[in-house]
Amino acid sequence: MIRRPPRSTLDRSSAASDVYKRQVPNSPGSYNIGSTSLEIGDIYLGVNKKVFCGLNQELQLYTDGTNGYLKETNGDLYLQSTADDVIIRAADNISIQAQGGEYCINGNGNGSVDLYYDGGTYTTPKLSTTATGITVDGEVAASQDFPVTKPVLDFNFAAEKKLDPRITFYRTTLGSYIDEIGDYRWASANQPKFNHDEVTHESKGLLIEPARTNKLTSGNNIPSGGNSGGTPGPSLVANDVEAPDGSFTARTIDYSNASGNMNSANIEFSGWDSDPSGKTYSASIWVKGTAGHTINFYLDASGQGTSATGKGNFTLTGKWQRISVYHTYPSGSNAGYLRCGTRNLQTGVQGTATVTSFWGTTIVEESQPGSTIATPIVPVTTAPDYALIDGEDFTNFFNEAEGTIITSTQTLDPAGVRRPAVIEGDVTNNDRHYLQESSSYQYQIRDGGVTQAQIDAGSINTTKNIIAAAYKLNDTAVSFNGSDAATDTSATMPTCTKLKLGEWSGTFYFGHISRFTYYPRRVTNSQLKTLSST
Repeated sequence: MIRRPPRSTLDRSSAASDVYKRQVPNSPGSYNIGSTSLEIGDIYLGVNKKVFCGLNQELQLYTDGTNGYLKETNGDLYLQSTADDVIIRAADNISIQAQGGEYCINGNGNGSVDLYYDGGTYTTPKLSTTATGITVDGEVAASQDFPVTKPVLDFNFAAEKKLDPRITFYRTTLGSYIDEIGDYRWASANQPKFNHDEVTHESKGLLIEPARTNKLTSGNNIPSGGNSGGTPGPSLVANDVEAPDGSFTARTIDYSNASGNMNSANIEFSGWDSDPSGKTYSASIWVKGTAGHTINFYLDASGQGTSATGKGNFTLTGKWQRISVYHTYPSGSNAGYLRCGTRNLQTGVQGTATVTSFWGTTIVEESQPGSTIATPIVPVTTAPDYALIDGEDFTNFFNEAEGTIITSTQTLDPAGVRRPAVIEGDVTNNDRHYLQESSSYQYQIRDGGVTQAQIDAGSINTTKNIIAAAYKLNDTAVSFNGSDAATDTSATMPTCTKLKLGEWSGTFYFGHISRFTYYPRRVTNSQLKTLSST
C-alpha cells in the first residue's frame, strides 16, 4: 500500500492564499459575487456587523439587535423607484424627522397626520388631520398675488349692510326683504334692501329686483270658504294671526275635515290668468304649521292633467317659512290655478297638514319669485331697484384711461339677460363698460357706438359669481371665479359719466350684489385671477 505523504506547510499556505485572493480583489470593483443569471443565496450577518458600500464605506446597512439602519455618511440618500410607486409601510407610526431628530411629518397609525414647523422648537403641529377635517395651529396665509395699491371704491354690501353716501338708491314703491334674524321687513320707497337667507340668515347683500306685478288680488288671497272642488272643503279658522312682518294679517286654515277627493282638500287661487299658455309663472307663500307635517303647493291649469312641473311637497318646520314653485304653462292651458293643501292632483301625494297658517301669497310672471310683493292688503306692482353714482362723486374716483372693476353677485334669474354693473357715458352711442349675466358672464366695452372688446368669461351659477375686469387702451382682460384671465387687445376707451348698479337702458338686474370694487389702474392678469377667487 502506497501512502500519500501529508501536505507540506507550504502547500497549506498556498491554499489559504488562494482563498484570500478570491475574497480580496486585486483592485477596487474588479470582482463580482454571483452574476445576473446566477445569484448567490442569503447572507447572514451578526449584530452590529455591517454591509459597507463605497470607497470610503459611505453607505452602511446593519442592525444593532433592536433597530435596523440604512445610513449614508457622506452625501444625500435617495430612495427611488423608476418603474412605479414608492411605498413606506409600518406596523405603527411613520415619522419623517429633520436635523437633531425634530419632527417634520408624523403619520400616526389609525390616527392623525401631523405637519410641523421647526419641530425641535414648536412641538404642536401646525396642521393636523382629524376624523372630520383638519386642525390648524396659527394663521393661514396664502401666497396670492394681490395689488399693492388699495381700491378707491370697495362697497361690501353683504358685510356692511349700508350704502356709501355717494350712492343714490331708487325705487318708487315699497319693497321687502329678510333681516339678519330672519324676520320679514318692509322697505319704504328709495330705501335699499339688504337681504338675508330665509333659513340660515346669511347676509346676501343688496337685493336688486325688476318691476314685478302680483297677479293675485291681495297678498293673502286665502279663500274664506274652501273652493269649488267639492265639499266639505278647508275652513277658515282665523284672520288675525301674527304674520312674518309682525302684523296680524295672516289666516289659518283647518284641513282636518276636508274630503280627500278631487281638490276639495286644497285652498285654491284662481282667476289670475285665463290664458297662461306659453307663460312662466312662479308662486310663493308663507306657511306655518305643525313641525313634520307636509303640505302640497303647486301650479296647475284646467285640463292639463298630470303634466305640471310646478309642484312640490313641503315639510313644515313649526315656524314661518316661505315655499315656492314655478311652472311654464304648455300650449292649450286655458286657466291658471295655484293650489295649496293636503291633496296634489298632479302626483296623488297626500299631505298630512291639519291646521296651517298662510300669508303673503305671490304669483309673478318670472322664473323666480323674488321677495314678497307689498302689500298684503291691495294688489300692487313693485317698481324696479337700482343705485347710481354720478356727477363729481363719479369723476373723483373714475379713471377713463385704465382701471379694474370687480363684482360679486348671486343671480336669481340665470336664464335672463341682466346687468349688475354698468359704467356709462353717452347714452345715444351706448358708450359703456358693462358686466352682463345671461347664459354666461360677459364683459363688454363700447366706444363711439362700436363694440371695442367683448369677453365671455364663464358660465354663471346661482350661488356666487365673481368677475374681475381690467381695461386699458388695447389691453383688456377678464377673470371669472378664479379662472385664468381671458384677454382682448383691440379696445379704445369710452368717456363715461356715471356708475349704475342694477340698471341699464331700461332693463334691471334680478339678484344680490354682495360687493363692488374699483381700482383706478389696470391690475395684472395674475392679480385679476386672485381678485376673482376671493
